[in-house]
Amino acid sequence: MNTKQKWEYFLERYERVKAMSDLSVMDDRSREDFSLIEKMLSRTIVSTNKKCDMTSKSGLDPTNFSYLLKQYFWSVKESEFRKLLESRVNDAVWIPDYEISQIQPEYYKMMQERWQLHARLSLLLVKVNRVIKIDFAPICRYSDSYTIVVYKMSHEVVGSAGSLGGELEKEIFVTPGWYLLSLRFYSDQKELFLPRVVVDGTTEIDSYHDHSHAQFTEMTKFWMNRGMNPIYFVLNFHTFFWLKYETEKMPEEVSNDFLPVANPDTEWEYGYLEEGQRVRLQLDEEVLGIFRVYVTFVNELSLPIYLEQATCVEYVSAKIREDGAFHIRFVRRGQLEEEIDIKQRYTVYVEGED
Repeated sequence: MNTKQKWEYFLERYERVKAMSDLSVMDDRSREDFSLIEKMLSRTIVSTNKKCDMTSKSGLDPTNFSYLLKQYFWSVKESEFRKLLESRVNDAVWIPDYEISQIQPEYYKMMQERWQLHARLSLLLVKVNRVIKIDFAPICRYSDSYTIVVYKMSHEVVGSAGSLGGELEKEIFVTPGWYLLSLRFYSDQKELFLPRVVVDGTTEIDSYHDHSHAQFTEMTKFWMNRGMNPIYFVLNFHTFFWLKYETEKMPEEVSNDFLPVANPDTEWEYGYLEEGQRVRLQLDEEVLGIFRVYVTFVNELSLPIYLEQATCVEYVSAKIREDGAFHIRFVRRGQLEEEIDIKQRYTVYVEGED
């Protein structure tokens, strides 16, 4: 497609999503965001100033427009959430997934580009002078797949620990500052257990079992029935256009947004699906003993519409109900005695309607 055709494609789909959306249920902040997008599109597309006719004169690509707009929205939502975390830092408690979704739903949605609904997620913000000690001994009996990634507040990854390393206890040495600990905990029962954390040998955040299964289930139902939203479509247009039409042009930054590459225990397979298609997955027998295997479908609004764990060597998904993409997530079960090339142990087929 040339630039003009891309704009026509984008606008036709945007208007379709807008017509199917119930704009009356938007909260005030979402209405402001939607109004901003409408104003930007009006300025970009229908300005009487020919120099602003982005469809044919300036060369601006709608995928770039979508990508840049998403970076702006993400930075705003993240800044708001950071301030909220900092206001609660003295609480020294983990904030589980369902609570994040309640207090900052739009931040949670954008953070869940990777949709961790197979895992339980929790965040902890701590101020550290020298060392963070993480003790997994109280929780390792409840799962064989869990990881903590430690981020400096500038987004720099400074360390990780978990079942993949095999340690029951690990110390991560850092320079003075604020650090965010992000836990992913996999459990067949969707339970959430938090490890013990000690900061600088003095401040202790004790291990505990978060009895939140019902809240997590409700949160999952909420996001899987979120409905049409023109804001979500615009902010994710670039990802799904590139997946469908120009995979080779997808920048690394976008694939990094789309997949949780920072998580050291996870391998991925993904691709575009059209309505009515499904995924068939063939696995070597030993794969299921080494990995937990999860299948997720997301629509073009980047919202989850299908979640399932593959538990047999021949797995066939349901058909996708609308255009979107699939994620296949391979999560290692504990420490591996030797590295294996997972790509050689499975085959993925995308099948059309019968």
